[in-house]
Amino acid sequence: FSLHFLSLYFQLGFIVNLGAIRVNFGWRISLSVTVPIGLILSIGMLFLPESPRWLLKKQKYTKAEEVLARVHGAEDTQTVQQVILEIQGSIPAKNSFVNVLKEFLEWRVIHRVLIGMTLQVLNRFSGQVVILYYSVTIFCSIGLPYYSSAILGLLNFLGILGAVYTIDKV
Repeated sequence: FSLHFLSLYFQLGFIVNLGAIRVNFGWRISLSVTVPIGLILSIGMLFLPESPRWLLKKQKYTKAEEVLARVHGAEDTQTVQQVILEIQGSIPAKNSFVNVLKEFLEWRVIHRVLIGMTLQVLNRFSGQVVILYYSVTIFCSIGLPYYSSAILGLLNFLGILGAVYTIDKV
């Protein structure tokens, strides 16, 4: 879900950069477009409730029930109580550093971490981000029109949508 918005944001960046390419202070326009998104996220964080797990660790049971009731539906008290019991059952085991370390050193966790790290490293080595970032400069230097980068951005956006759709189905 967040990958969709990230690729959409990249595409919007391409479009804004295309509009600002001919302006002397175009970099300021490109930079200022990100400000509203950052403000929306920052203001939105102020309205997020505390984590139910954190509330239960601090013995704020009624507040944790309110948060979980809002997430699971106010009329579903049985599910809320079940989730609270699950969280309370996992809290003592999570407090011990040794238990957390044992959990992290299990092969299933190490395997997932290594896969994630390998994918990130290979993604960086592919050079995709650099090509997307400098696409306007690259395309203009080889004689293509500057809007070619928007086509590349659109293809990137559509490719990510296709990949996410395929992965979600599997």
